[in-house]
Amino acid sequence: MARWFPVLGRPSASVRPEDPTTPTLALRHAKRLIKIMFAVTLLIAGVVMLVLPGPGMLVIVLALAILSGEFVWARRLLERVKQGTRGALDLVTNNRRGDR
Repeated sequence: MARWFPVLGRPSASVRPEDPTTPTLALRHAKRLIKIMFAVTLLIAGVVMLVLPGPGMLVIVLALAILSGEFVWARRLLERVKQGTRGALDLVTNNRRGDR
């Protein structure tokens, strides 16, 4: 048998011994799920704060920033929010300069 399978019994180069500091797959998925649930909760709270007192837009941006690490749609939406904020800031600063 050793003649036909010379690597049998020897660990492959791609197989690494289990490192106790490396998180397992289940732990990584659990952390990702908790992060997503936290961000979705923030997003819902931000939408609620748009009609109730509170910093709704700030919380929504924070939630999108957290979600952008996991989802492309959140990253794109966050970029659109950033561009809109820059445009609004430019509009405000140009109006102030024109008033003087």
